[in-house]
Amino acid sequence: KDLAVLRTEASGNLYLETSARDVVTGQTVYALGSSEGLTSTFTTGVVSNAIRVVDDVRYIQMTAPISHGNSGGPLVNTYGEVVGINTSTLEGAQNINFAIRVEELFSLDFSEEHTLEEISHGKVDPSIEEAKRYFYALEDHKFDYDKAYELFSRGVANGNGEAMYYLGELTLMSSDDERFDLAINLFEQAADAGCYLGLLRLGIMFEQGESYDYDYITARDLFEEAIENGCVEANFGLGRLYHYGEGVISDSYKAIEYYEKAMEGQALNWVWEATCMIGDVYREGIGSIAKDYEKAMEYYLMAADQGSAFAMWKIGWHYHLDKGDLIKAFEWYEMAAERGNTRAMNNIGVFYMI
Repeated sequence: KDLAVLRTEASGNLYLETSARDVVTGQTVYALGSSEGLTSTFTTGVVSNAIRVVDDVRYIQMTAPISHGNSGGPLVNTYGEVVGINTSTLEGAQNINFAIRVEELFSLDFSEEHTLEEISHGKVDPSIEEAKRYFYALEDHKFDYDKAYELFSRGVANGNGEAMYYLGELTLMSSDDERFDLAINLFEQAADAGCYLGLLRLGIMFEQGESYDYDYITARDLFEEAIENGCVEANFGLGRLYHYGEGVISDSYKAIEYYEKAMEGQALNWVWEATCMIGDVYREGIGSIAKDYEKAMEYYLMAADQGSAFAMWKIGWHYHLDKGDLIKAFEWYEMAAERGNTRAMNNIGVFYMI
């Protein structure tokens, strides 16, 4: 929905009541706004279709003329009550105009607030949240690389650092020969724009020798810089260093401590990976922590229940290697593959070759 609600501290202003009356085809309505910059423009028309559904959003189709500058203005009935929010017109047609039905306002999530400064600087973009639903396969969305790429690209065009970071992640998933260089550029841009997940990903690339030589010192510096700038998820990187003894003495308890801090973050891919890595510590029995498959499964299932394809692949891997249950393994691989996990896709391919 192309909707936002503004809150002002001003007092004593006149306001319009929203209507509880049904909108019916044929009734008279009035559109208020600033058509082409002309403030306090008032037009009249009738409702052509009381409920016109487009992309799951309910509109009122009406003949009341609207132009650029009317968007966001009220559509009112003969009682002066708001029945819709003027939205768009069908160019090239005559008297085919649309307003979002006012009840759509009441389905908005009012828990998330942003300042006008954040919005004007491109730090808030509703399309980013929709893109993340496709990226993470959340709610009723399936993983859709193309749709996520399209929406994140819009955010990048608006200078949104978070969009730059996620577009970098999608770029790494591609088969482009230059994917590492392209992704690195996006991660660097993300960090410059204030999204320090970019530094976390660059640190992981140094830690894992992706496109760079293995460099645990640089990786650690990047993780710590990200943490200093409020990127809680970057604790995941420090957890890996202690987990595998990379540049530090291996310490499974410290690894778990850092992973648990990362689990408090907002970027679900890192939250889920941190959860799974704790599971790995118990599955592998690192250091003074004994092997505990049941404990490992608790963490894998915790992440899988939240929608993590990576965790689903881990569970499939556990049934495959640890339990020798190929049927269960295949089921979990399928669930992971449906959410875009390439490792699970490879495993399924191997199953069909057997």
